[in-house]
Amino acid sequence: MIWIYINSIISGALLSTLFPKLNFWFLSIFALVPYFATLIYYREKINFKHTFLSAFLLCALWYFLSIWWLSYVAVAAMLALSLLLAFLFALTISLAGKLIKKNVPTWLAFASAWMLFETLVTYFLTGFPWLLLAYSWRQLLPVIQVTDIAGPYIISFLIILFNVSFAEISVGVIRKRKLNFSLLSVSIFLIAIFYFYGAIKINNLHKECPIKKIKVACVQANIPSLIKHDPGKDVSTLRKYAALTLEAAKKNPDLFMWPETALPGYFFNKRISYKVVTNIVDYTKTPLLTGMCRAEISLNYSVDYFNSAALIEPSGEVIGLYDKMHLVMFGEYVPYENIFPFFKLLTPIDGSFSCGSGARTLNLPINSNVFKFGALICFEDVFGYVSREMTRAGAEILVNLTNDGWFHNSPEPYQHAAIAAFRTIETRRPLIRVTNSGITTYINRYGKTIDVLEDRGKKVEVSGYMLSEVPVYKSNTTFYVKYGDWFLILWCAIAAALLIKSFFHK
Repeated sequence: MIWIYINSIISGALLSTLFPKLNFWFLSIFALVPYFATLIYYREKINFKHTFLSAFLLCALWYFLSIWWLSYVAVAAMLALSLLLAFLFALTISLAGKLIKKNVPTWLAFASAWMLFETLVTYFLTGFPWLLLAYSWRQLLPVIQVTDIAGPYIISFLIILFNVSFAEISVGVIRKRKLNFSLLSVSIFLIAIFYFYGAIKINNLHKECPIKKIKVACVQANIPSLIKHDPGKDVSTLRKYAALTLEAAKKNPDLFMWPETALPGYFFNKRISYKVVTNIVDYTKTPLLTGMCRAEISLNYSVDYFNSAALIEPSGEVIGLYDKMHLVMFGEYVPYENIFPFFKLLTPIDGSFSCGSGARTLNLPINSNVFKFGALICFEDVFGYVSREMTRAGAEILVNLTNDGWFHNSPEPYQHAAIAAFRTIETRRPLIRVTNSGITTYINRYGKTIDVLEDRGKKVEVSGYMLSEVPVYKSNTTFYVKYGDWFLILWCAIAAALLIKSFFHK
């Protein structure tokens, strides 16, 4: 049974190369072939123990090599998260192993298991859908347009079909049997359908005329995280944001944007932050959309802390406020800390933020137009349901205010930017990302990068501002925004049905 472990290591290593920075996306249709072929070849001999342990090894290696950058914040949290996801992966692949032993078609067994795994990584606990297979195809714009119907999961499904088809062919070659190319033919047919759908969709979107436009200046100050959280550096931090903003003001933008928690301290309690911001918007006569931390007294007289986005007009009045809904586990809160206090050892944070009350737009009136922004703070752009809720709430433009400064020039900022592009396709809304030191960019409605802040080719850990003219089109609701993760629900139902049938079928 040594081959199943050797090939699980090979497949795990290959999976880790699909995503930025390496970005060897073309290997995606072969990455799982060594492991899948081994499971198919030895289907009668491999028991649950070997399937589970080999799948655990594969996934643990994949995640260790892909999200090692989490160790910049907390090594223990990175290890715990990777091992948890490996455990979930091992369970689902063990299900596939059981199904193929019951003579369930291999494509159906592996597709069901993989869709179940991507469901778990999306929703289990608070979810961590960071390495969905679909995200490796970020560059294939025509093909991934179908995500406005079924989300990124339909692309993951297609990638699995390719892997299973090549695995079946490999087993046929090894056993010197007549080769069956029917599954590969179906996979090629589907990718052709996706491509033509996407090409037509992009062409139609390109022909549409905008109903209004807004010129946005995104300011990236590139404040190192240790300095950013040092109260003694508050003045220098604000001075840098002010200098870059005043420089951008010469281009006459309609709106300034600053990233997540750009302002030192709690905005309404930190006099220097409040004073600098109100002076800037008053001097430039230009509104500001910025990330901030804020504190609020609750009804029971306790203090709640929020990671927020605020829209501030030239008078200094906050005319729009959104509190982050989806908090980062071990980054912004400690789960079950009252029951398991030792969980605090997994994270460096001192306290926890509170969740916001729900999706709401930040509405900016300019002349006779009103622009409705849907703010996605930090990692909220990773979760499709947040952008869907923002779109349903009326957002015309999605904005991602994030930091990414903790992770330096690791793969994280590049992976994060690639993931964010899928939110534009799913909702058919443009997305503006403004970061502290990550990748500040403007992505249009079909996932094309229009503008990006860079300095002599460098996109991460640079300072400056990006000026973008963002068009707004007549708002339409996509199938995915309307019906959500119906594709995942369908495959979970199929997996459940297959599992139940396998128990009763001897």
